[in-house]
Amino acid sequence: MTHRAAPDWLTQWEYAHRGLHSQGAPENSLAAAEAAIAAGMGIECDIQRSRDDHPMVFHDWDLGPLTGETGAFEHRVANEIEALCLLGTDQRPVRLATFLKAVAGRVPLLIEIKSRRGYDIESTCIHVNRLLGSYSGFHAVMSFDPRVARWFRRHAPRTPCG
Repeated sequence: MTHRAAPDWLTQWEYAHRGLHSQGAPENSLAAAEAAIAAGMGIECDIQRSRDDHPMVFHDWDLGPLTGETGAFEHRVANEIEALCLLGTDQRPVRLATFLKAVAGRVPLLIEIKSRRGYDIESTCIHVNRLLGSYSGFHAVMSFDPRVARWFRRHAPRTPCG
């Protein structure tokens, strides 16, 4: 494995985990992203893929804890997911494409691709990489699954990953 130094921007920022979430700004929401930006912080966000292959900004595998809905996140299409409200707010889960447009390079992004046994990680990496190809802001991809970093090193070597 080749050692690559972390880009300077990566270590010069503090990052808000799942955005700067609090009352009225649920985790991984556009409101939490805006709160982090207002506080001068980079943003870490979580990505899962909808049933129709859209990278979505959402953490849990089950919809219940964040939306009150029953069922698995991955069984819903993007439009259905975007129609849900995050508990107790008017905020909604969004596609990564929408999140990237909202952040618009104002702060760096750490994009964590979620995974678990049996999850098609390659498909998620492909779809995330397509969106990042036209994103000009600082960003890095991360995961607890080493397959993500291997995929990005092989297919998108200019994207910092780990």
